[in-house]
Amino acid sequence: MDYFSRIQKSIDFIENNLKEDISLINVSEQAYSSVPHFYRMFQITTGYSVMDYIRRRRLNQAAYELLSTDKRVIDIALDYQFSAEETFIRAFVKMFGITPGRYRRLSNVHDIFTKITLNNQYIIIRKEEIDMEPRFITRGFKLV
Repeated sequence: MDYFSRIQKSIDFIENNLKEDISLINVSEQAYSSVPHFYRMFQITTGYSVMDYIRRRRLNQAAYELLSTDKRVIDIALDYQFSAEETFIRAFVKMFGITPGRYRRLSNVHDIFTKITLNNQYIIIRKEEIDMEPRFITRGFKLV
């Protein structure tokens, strides 16, 4: 199994468990990596930290449920592992710029953050964004 397949397997695990308590250890096990190594590689590959990706995906799915169901905001918040409605609302406003109630009333709003699929196109785009050339930096030292 190559490196990108292992990261994709961890993304699939996250997607299948958005309503569950997800730990960094569980996710890194999907990629057969240590937590520190996986954390760095996930961020380099996707452009997001693991927990930021999980939070964004949970909020996106919660937004979808706001539009497609009549569930109360607190129920949706708890389903997606937010400890309180206030925490959910704060995170929701930070990501979408509006409250969940207002989002629900604006039925023309669409998904913003979709699942990452590591295909060749995505990998090429990410490689262009990442500067992998080594640089030597010389700093002056002052002898006392």
